[in-house]
Amino acid sequence: MPVGVQRDSVAARIEQLQTAAEMFEFLMPREALVPR
Repeated sequence: MPVGVQRDSVAARIEQLQTAAEMFEFLMPREALVPR
């Protein structure tokens, strides 16, 4: 696999993870994540 293609796939995966994290934070407000 060429280095450029590998880098693109890694970047795409990181992007997906960031999007998922933003979705999670949107669905679960920070107050809900603070243990009481």
